[in-house]
Amino acid sequence: MTKKTVFAALLILLSLNVFPQFNKGDKMVGASVTGANFTSGNTDFSFPGSALGYEAKSNSFALNVIPSYGWFIKENTAVGITLNAGISNSKVSNIQNGTTYTQNKSSQFNAAVGGFIRNFFKSKSSTMLPFVQGNLNFGTGSGTSDGFLFSSDLAGSFKETYTGKSSGIAFLRHDIDRSIF
Repeated sequence: MTKKTVFAALLILLSLNVFPQFNKGDKMVGASVTGANFTSGNTDFSFPGSALGYEAKSNSFALNVIPSYGWFIKENTAVGITLNAGISNSKVSNIQNGTTYTQNKSSQFNAAVGGFIRNFFKSKSSTMLPFVQGNLNFGTGSGTSDGFLFSSDLAGSFKETYTGKSSGIAFLRHDIDRSIF
């Protein structure tokens, strides 16, 4: 998806007029987008007294989406389940005189399931809905990494490469969220 499409979708979601219901038996559906980032950068390195130097280019992307579904067990208190899916990618290259002599790429995927409890507090304002929420998620993931290095020594030029895979990544995540809106 393009940045414009994502922005338009978020704008539509934020503009919907929602009327909350906080009675026992009511259901709630929600989603969080956390850890969403994109970075891209270039750094030029030079060495004093020398014409030598190199350029480092880096790009990274990460996105974590957490949909949730809950039930109000009593007025203003809900419990529910969450799913968690996240991806991340990173690429770093070092370039000298137009030639890439090192490059490292990595990616990771994770998925989790968990639960939450949320309590809304009474507010004098009809636009503010303060709450506190506790979450507990357990998940697993996998990742890959690969890269290369061109170099030279007295024996001549050479290229070293590597490829790696990780599996069996396990994590337990807990946090407490709060909001005054």
